[in-house]
Amino acid sequence: MKYYGIAYNEEASPSNDKYVLHIHENYEVLLFLDGDTNYVVDGRSYSLEPGDVMVVRKHQLHRAYHNSPKEYKRIVLYLYPEFFQKYECPEYEEIFINESLKRDSKIPAELVKKSGLFDALMRFSRYTDSFKAQKSPIYVSCLMEILYLLSGLTDFSEAEATDSHFCQIAEYINEHFTEDMPLAFLSDMFSLSRYHLCRIFKQKTGMTIHQYVNKKRFAKVRDFVKAGMSITEAALAAGYESYSAFYRVFVKEFGQNPREGLKEIDF
Repeated sequence: MKYYGIAYNEEASPSNDKYVLHIHENYEVLLFLDGDTNYVVDGRSYSLEPGDVMVVRKHQLHRAYHNSPKEYKRIVLYLYPEFFQKYECPEYEEIFINESLKRDSKIPAELVKKSGLFDALMRFSRYTDSFKAQKSPIYVSCLMEILYLLSGLTDFSEAEATDSHFCQIAEYINEHFTEDMPLAFLSDMFSLSRYHLCRIFKQKTGMTIHQYVNKKRFAKVRDFVKAGMSITEAALAAGYESYSAFYRVFVKEFGQNPREGLKEIDF
């Protein structure tokens, strides 16, 4: 079983075509080092400055958006929920699961540096040959220090004010994606025509409302199955009217049977 991973990544002339909204079943901590980049998490957009940290929780749809081809550099830490059980540190998971913190995702560079988190990440890189020596005895010790420092940082920056209609729509969908949400219902709720509603959402996310909801639901189905539900039970609990409805949508999206696809595909 995989518990964690960390890596330094850089990309010259990044293209937005490669960066699409996606979901992980793990938590993600990104230290932004350089670039001309905004980060979008569950419909909220954050401009990034070197030293900023982005915290992405499980099942949050996210992506980087590059405003120019400037080189993109970052350190990315991946943590699975099982990590906190294996290493008996549930208090360090709180920053990822506390409902009061889930609304925002950016920790500003000034706070990251003042807390010692930036220095800890740089030491981690030096001690482990740019994070390659993952079997080194110091690896988990460094990781624990980073999580200890991260757990004390709860002063998140609010997302930039973007299209207020879109933020309201995205927030509602994020909270109710397991429920039936016909376009007519959303159109009435937000006092927008169906055309304008769909245009706003596609413009901001690169996908339709239907595609967005399905990504959220697919991840939820996988979680329910891991917790012991049958796929049919999980599909119903995630918002599908039947297993056959879930099956049709899943196969259309991935061209694969969900019994195998749920194990292999990163949504």
